[in-house]
Amino acid sequence: MTSTSRPRLLIVLQIPSQFIHSLERVFDLDYQDIPTPVSQEQILSRIRAHPPDAIFFMANTRIDQEILSAAGDKLKMLAACSVGYNHIDIKECEKRGIRIGYTPGVLTDTTADLAIALLLATSRRIAEAMRAVRNGEWGTSCNAMWMCGKPLINSTIGIVGLGRIGLAIARRLQPFSIKRVLYSGTREKYFDSDNDKKLFKFVSFEELLHESDF
Repeated sequence: MTSTSRPRLLIVLQIPSQFIHSLERVFDLDYQDIPTPVSQEQILSRIRAHPPDAIFFMANTRIDQEILSAAGDKLKMLAACSVGYNHIDIKECEKRGIRIGYTPGVLTDTTADLAIALLLATSRRIAEAMRAVRNGEWGTSCNAMWMCGKPLINSTIGIVGLGRIGLAIARRLQPFSIKRVLYSGTREKYFDSDNDKKLFKFVSFEELLHESDF
């Protein structure tokens, strides 16, 4: 790469067009706008044809010694749109002086939101109620408890592992006036506030299963 040339970026995931326009100002892009995953063979073929300075990819792309060797000394940067990096040969990258970027918190809020959605759907029997409406059962029962479900208020929530996502779920549940959060894991967490100390309780996995409402 000369001082006047732009770095080449290989993109092996589909991203919004506005991001492409921004990247085009800085990089020479190797990008194919397709929704299906790119195979390892296709990635190798594109690397061998035009060795990149950087690669932008997701967790379904494996960056191994074969990929790194095909890219050669030109490759300087890996950008992974993923929470972890177990799909990257870290030791080989260290040997080659390749920098690695990843996105550890990118799915925390999204996953927590989905967990709350599933919890509400379960507690209030949303899927069952929708089927009942479709089947013409709405208004046909005189059972006062029909489709009542179970309330979150004053309930005990069990969370296995209180990491970033587990804690984000617990925080979203507090406005529902839950009684307490039981959590299990490798070690007990430390909380500063008195409210948190009352809300969260570290227990064994067996006790969590026995005592939790959800």
